[in-house]
Amino acid sequence: MKNCNPNLGNGAGRFFQALEKLALPVSKVWKTALALGGAALLLAGCAAPKVIYLGPSDAKPPTAPVEVQRAAAEAARTQGLQVFGLVPCKSKDAAQRWAAVAAQGDANQGFAQARCFLFMETNGSAYLVSTSKPLNDPRFGEPIPRAHLWIKAVDLDGDGSDELVIDTGFQGASWAPDCAFVFHAAKLVLVHLATLCSHSDVWLTGYDRRQRLAVAVEYCVGSDEIGHVNQPRWPDYFGCEGVRVGLVNGKFKDTYQGLRKELQETLARYPRDGELWFYLGRAHELLGDQQAAQTSFAEARKLGYRERSAQAFSGGRFK
Repeated sequence: MKNCNPNLGNGAGRFFQALEKLALPVSKVWKTALALGGAALLLAGCAAPKVIYLGPSDAKPPTAPVEVQRAAAEAARTQGLQVFGLVPCKSKDAAQRWAAVAAQGDANQGFAQARCFLFMETNGSAYLVSTSKPLNDPRFGEPIPRAHLWIKAVDLDGDGSDELVIDTGFQGASWAPDCAFVFHAAKLVLVHLATLCSHSDVWLTGYDRRQRLAVAVEYCVGSDEIGHVNQPRWPDYFGCEGVRVGLVNGKFKDTYQGLRKELQETLARYPRDGELWFYLGRAHELLGDQQAAQTSFAEARKLGYRERSAQAFSGGRFK
């Protein structure tokens, strides 16, 4: 079961582990996150929604100016939402942008109807410049309550300006689906880059010397007869280049080395599972063994499995 506290859980743990790999002081990260995560700000003239900061990892992130708080609260109030997260966004120019995520509900009852907002702060005033569409998981026909909701402003592509990653997690048993939304905080508009779905926690991890971050999702592969608990979990890693999001699985070969062995062991018990053969082919391919990859793909086709390799960012899963 997921923890309803967005500062805890596997996804957050992986995020801070990634920061540690990037040589950022984890003790400082935790102190900052805990200090800010517990802050509840009463916003003057509004319905006093809680504003929980889940912001940058560097020391002493700036406190949102009163005008930004007020603008965020008013934007949320007009849509019947509560401000849940408010983070500063780095940008290449002098203007300061702030991103907020707001939703109906709370951590006890679940969040629904979440949206992202982008604000511009200039000369002591702040105003709303962009509002996203509802952040709904495309796998479900209608909005359902999320067990957790967080927003982070992170430089995914290493260009000196921030992208926004908003994660919405659901309450489940052994299947606790997450859905991450990736935006670029442009000057006057939120640019939606990708919607990435996962069967479990979404996490962020560094993958090169430019300190770029990938958004990682995972999902179960293999037929139902294997049983959900025993199905291998396939991870996909998405990196960002400008306004394009794409797979960067090749940067994580150690992950697929271990997964290839797991797929081979599972296939020893379920040799007629075409989907397992297909993903074994992908693992071979990522590890540079093209001949073994083609053999596995051929076996998958022989068993009637049809390649589902066109990644749909709206689903974040091979369809």
